[in-house]
Amino acid sequence: MEVTSAGATVEFDCAHGTLDAPLALDSGGRFDVSGSFTPERGGPTRGDSSSRAVPARYTGSLDDSTLTVTVVLTESKATVGVFTLRHGARSRLFKCK
Repeated sequence: MEVTSAGATVEFDCAHGTLDAPLALDSGGRFDVSGSFTPERGGPTRGDSSSRAVPARYTGSLDDSTLTVTVVLTESKATVGVFTLRHGARSRLFKCK
């Protein structure tokens, strides 16, 4: 996850997403931000096919240097997953290629 003053971008194993507002923490260290989630797929793709971003909600909390993030698709209410990130830790990311 790369955080800026305007929001964030995030890479998942076979997807990527955006958080479209600043990650403002409340007094309990929690946040709730709307954004997008774009599934990716491996293997050959047709030239006219593209991944489609869908609206998503990113909620979570910061505890010391550990960020816990839950991603829920806005329209279907399906939970993509709960992810734990630690500032400065190496990630194990396997992109679909």
